[in-house]
Amino acid sequence: MYRKPLIAAAVSLAFVAAACQSTQYQADNIVDYLLFAPTYNPMYVPQVYGTPYECRTAAARYGGANVWRANIGGRVFDIDQQRPVGREACFQTQAECFAFLNLMEGYIDMVISRTCTRGYG
Repeated sequence: MYRKPLIAAAVSLAFVAAACQSTQYQADNIVDYLLFAPTYNPMYVPQVYGTPYECRTAAARYGGANVWRANIGGRVFDIDQQRPVGREACFQTQAECFAFLNLMEGYIDMVISRTCTRGYG
C-alpha cells in the first residue's frame, strides 16, 4: 500500500544526492570536506590553510596567548611513493588540539612528532 510513495521518495532522495555531487567539492569548513569529499587518495592529508583553525586567524580571533597550537609531522606512504607532511593548527581549547592530532594520525602513516602547546606568536 505504501510501497509506491516510499520508492518514489527513495529515488528522489538518491537523485538529489547524486545531483549535489561534483568532481570539485568545495566545503565551507574542514569537517564538511572530511565527511563529504567524494574520492579517496592515499597521499591526501587535509589542509588547515584558509580555515578558522589556521594559527594566524585563530590568534587574531582569540589572542595569541589564548590558543592551543597543534603541530604534527611525519610521512605519508603509497605503493611506490612517500612524502613528508606537516600540519599546524590553533584551537581555543586543549581538547580540540588533541582531537585534531588524533584526527591527523589517521592520515599520516608514520607520525614523527606531535605536540599541543599553549600560545602562538
